[in-house]
Amino acid sequence: MPRPTYETADNRGAETEFADRLSKISGKQFRKLPKAYRADYGVLDAAGYLTAFAELKCRTNEAGRYETYILSLHKWLSLLNLARSAPGLKSLLFVRFTDCDMVYRVEDGDDVAIKWGGRADRGDWQDLEPVVHIPMGSKRWTVL
Repeated sequence: MPRPTYETADNRGAETEFADRLSKISGKQFRKLPKAYRADYGVLDAAGYLTAFAELKCRTNEAGRYETYILSLHKWLSLLNLARSAPGLKSLLFVRFTDCDMVYRVEDGDDVAIKWGGRADRGDWQDLEPVVHIPMGSKRWTVL
């Protein structure tokens, strides 16, 4: 039996609106990637060259509410692998908080902690998994 998809039309709409805003402020195109890439978007320059892979998240809390930002280890490793496998490209995590938008550059050698975590409110055992805790105080975060 396939795993349920929890993403809603509202989630997709918020992500698309966020990608549109990022395109406007950066001058780059954000193109939706097939699911097999394990990242949400490819980021293209004006000439159509891929410059980065991007994961977009929309949260319902302020940026300073928690000491760390939590991302699944699977997603983290996917973003690292994309950057490692494509010379000259980077992987970026864009997060829309309620009070600001931020970007984090995903790279090897980060001071992240890996713990067990996730969601327990949906009754889906697969929502609990290894997660990466990214310190909100890291210098790799930039407010947009």
